[in-house]
Amino acid sequence: MPLQDICSLNGGYLAIIETAEENVIIKDHVAVIGSTNDYFIGGSDLATEGEFIWEHMGLPVNFPGSNLFHDWRTNQPDNRNGNQHCIMLGYQVSFNWNDAQCAYVRDFICEKTPEY
Repeated sequence: MPLQDICSLNGGYLAIIETAEENVIIKDHVAVIGSTNDYFIGGSDLATEGEFIWEHMGLPVNFPGSNLFHDWRTNQPDNRNGNQHCIMLGYQVSFNWNDAQCAYVRDFICEKTPEY
């Protein structure tokens, strides 16, 4: 079952990280619950190579060099071997963002859909 479907069945979607504060909260949490695990979040460039979007919102993910918040690891995203399309928090790089193969088995972070 796709990760998006698992999140949806639980009332949410793959996490979107929009601010430095959100990023710190998530990084601190995953460092405690699984400090040697990688975690998928809700961004990818599956629709158009090189154009990462937050899948739930359809909005662009900020890139290195922009003045907007992002937490990409140095020299990322790089689409290594031409098949890295999903964003993960990489434990070996202090949970900075890294593009990775979507098919690899990794943990993932869901964000709860707000109830109004």
